[in-house]
Amino acid sequence: MTCPCNFKSLAPLLLLLLCGFVLGTNNVTSSKKFNELSEKKNKKSKTIDSKKSKKSEKSKKSKKSPTHHEVIPTHYEVIIGGAGTAGIAVAHTLQREAGINNYAILEGKDDIGGRMKAVKFGTSEEDKNEGGFSIETGSNYISGGVLNPFYCQMMKLKRKMKGYNQEWKIRVNDESGKKIFGDFDEDWKYDWDEYGDPENAAQRMVRAYGNAGWYAKHCLQKKSGAVVSKWCNDLCNINLTQLLGDGMGIDDLKVTNRTVCNKQGEFLPGDHADMSITDIMRLGGYFAQNDANGTCVARVIEYRVIEYAWLDIEMGRAPWEVSAKHWFGGKTFSGELGEARDFLVFDDRSYLFLLKSKASRVLDTSENTDNEIVLKDDRLLLNTKITKIYWDPDGETNVTVTCCNTKKVNEYSFPCTDDSRYNVTTTDFVSTFSMGVLKNSLELELSSSSLNSDDIAPMFYPPLSSVGLIKNNLDNADMGSLIKVFMQFKCKFWEDKELFFTPYSKDGFQCDYAPTFFSLDGKKGHKGSNILSLITSGNRAQDLSKPANQEPEMIYKQFLPVLNTHFKEGISTCLAAEGLNRTELTKEDMLDFFIPDWFNDPLVRGCWLSKPYGASAEEYAEFLTKGPRFGNLMFSGEGTCKRHAGWVHGGWFSGERSARILLKERKDGFENYDTQTLCDFTP
Repeated sequence: MTCPCNFKSLAPLLLLLLCGFVLGTNNVTSSKKFNELSEKKNKKSKTIDSKKSKKSEKSKKSKKSPTHHEVIPTHYEVIIGGAGTAGIAVAHTLQREAGINNYAILEGKDDIGGRMKAVKFGTSEEDKNEGGFSIETGSNYISGGVLNPFYCQMMKLKRKMKGYNQEWKIRVNDESGKKIFGDFDEDWKYDWDEYGDPENAAQRMVRAYGNAGWYAKHCLQKKSGAVVSKWCNDLCNINLTQLLGDGMGIDDLKVTNRTVCNKQGEFLPGDHADMSITDIMRLGGYFAQNDANGTCVARVIEYRVIEYAWLDIEMGRAPWEVSAKHWFGGKTFSGELGEARDFLVFDDRSYLFLLKSKASRVLDTSENTDNEIVLKDDRLLLNTKITKIYWDPDGETNVTVTCCNTKKVNEYSFPCTDDSRYNVTTTDFVSTFSMGVLKNSLELELSSSSLNSDDIAPMFYPPLSSVGLIKNNLDNADMGSLIKVFMQFKCKFWEDKELFFTPYSKDGFQCDYAPTFFSLDGKKGHKGSNILSLITSGNRAQDLSKPANQEPEMIYKQFLPVLNTHFKEGISTCLAAEGLNRTELTKEDMLDFFIPDWFNDPLVRGCWLSKPYGASAEEYAEFLTKGPRFGNLMFSGEGTCKRHAGWVHGGWFSGERSARILLKERKDGFENYDTQTLCDFTP
């Protein structure tokens, strides 16, 4: 969905999320005090496990958030790992739908939200006393309409949330800075009713992408033995590509002799049948690679910048790395959320305010106004990082969770304060860790490293690798990477567009680097801020995440040449107005910059789930069918919501489903409870 996460591509059926864990201002009880309090019993805590223990008090539905617990209990019925969207949804559902309040949410950072995160950035004459403009470093779109829980929550606010529905006013340049395409409605919109020849390369890509979706749905996604359309044999005409050696770019792709069909030239559906997004779009005549000698010529650049705008930013990686079978599996924006829209948040309260509004229904607050919500509840343990989880595959022995207190180094680093650790037990543990964090846990299990894992990833006992279905799905679960670089300048040198796609092939990413600039300085945004955000994804984003590339001199070296190439006229006018006798930006013109680092954040490790080409769909389906629940360990989060993976609302729907499964299995009167959410069906 997130992430540096997320901007939306221009695709009408696909928007962006966007990037697991969280931030704020509340410290947990010290380890010593925690252990002293844990010796006492919270006899008033309600229980979910009425099926397992008939002696436990039956829960009654709460009409309001409970008062603060006088003591921190030694045992909870449910411990939720992570206070992101899914974690809050689990707690919200347990309490609102069944009156269960004997749970704890353990969060390594100092506030809730996960990949919903805003910071104050920049200054202006009007804003000097406010600490800057509120910029969303992670999720920033509320996508869809009335069935999106966050859009609904936004509409309930007494004080209207600042922002607007994105209009997709864009400009696409060639490498010299010359405009080749404009706004979506003008140059990109393809007439599907007429289905004629595309008028330009942008429409050609749109048609190829639409055709790819049809073949993915009617051919690649069919199970073994299913009867498929005769048109599926068209896929036999495409020889699959693969990367050469350690290459990662479009010109490192080699066309092989392999196809997705059998030796008789027939397409047979099954788990083996998959193609990359790049290959399935070749069926529609769209391939960015130069067929002659692989050189970076104008046509290649034109095709790649269009593809980058539509696909790479959306996927968080290159299209030749992404599974078409998985990518086209969701129908998030085919009208099921009520209406196709992308509300871009520019509010000083931030996108996170909406999650806090929902959390405040079940968690106590010390402040709850139209302007600010401060959560203060003994069951929400912030700055409490989970380091180890001892679980039972049979679900008979309680889970023991080992934790440490954390300290904030920066927005993306919360290491343990010291070597002190403490334990708390639970009947069921719900992990809302991102797939990137879980994959790190798996890699640590399989490595021979002697490093202390506590500040790298949580460790599970028994190990995740001991369960084949978990291991295989994590092996096939990659996280998309997207990074934003927020920059404030002395003056605004760009036109009144929202997005600028600017190819640049002079820094080692030949034909594969089309940095996208997003204007935060608009009449409906932070007008007068002079803030421009650079967005890039995939391998380039990971490269930019290296600390050495984030030093000021490297930032100037990497981005000023791109800006000077693609905004020449505006820069000259801007500098002249400032009384400067030059035509190019220098480092003195950049007042400030800020780079979120979700990729290296140990509590996130990327933006959103992105299934690689060749990942097993059958194993993923089996994993999700199980809840995914293994004994008293359950996995939740956007990566477990197939139909809305990578989206904020996907995290919420998955948390709802996890809580409902627990209720159905554990609580009297819920035997016939419907556990489905929009992760599972189309309304």
